[in-house]
Amino acid sequence: MSGKKNSFEIIGIIGKPHGIKGFVYVRMFTGYPDSILKNIKFYADETANEEMVFEQSANLTGKNGPRTVIKFKGVNSRNEAESLRGKSLYGFISEKKLDDGTYHIDDLAGCAVYAPGGTLLGYVTEVQNYISNDVLFVEPLKKTLNKKNFKKNLIMIPMIEDYIENIDIELKKINLSIIPEYI
Repeated sequence: MSGKKNSFEIIGIIGKPHGIKGFVYVRMFTGYPDSILKNIKFYADETANEEMVFEQSANLTGKNGPRTVIKFKGVNSRNEAESLRGKSLYGFISEKKLDDGTYHIDDLAGCAVYAPGGTLLGYVTEVQNYISNDVLFVEPLKKTLNKKNFKKNLIMIPMIEDYIENIDIELKKINLSIIPEYI
């Protein structure tokens, strides 16, 4: 990827209202919501006809992990916020070339994950941000793994140096240095 490109893509889904002043929870499909929220125009449809103007946001941490709440201009009550529930949030995202060895968290989705020795374990379905580190959710190739350790039959791998040997975004490949003990 060289220079700059613009892409129109879904960046989240609007959830239930938060409070009485028009804020809504948004399930963000990105690992860098702060940079996206401040830099793009939002649309509530794929045709970019229904523009939504960003006014304010906050990141909340609760028992279910980090969550984003957003206030859009013109949405000033809980009832108005409720009318947005379930809508997909789209935006034109401008991407700049990243330095070597860096990547966007979104780029990890779909990467093949290999155990030491080159055995394919599965593919990354999502990355979630936790307080201590990000966690890869990997759908295993073999469903015979100990399922009680997995959320919806997914392998959870902390993104820390102890487990990740290297990440090659161009080849969509993640090599593990060790397999987590619970697998």
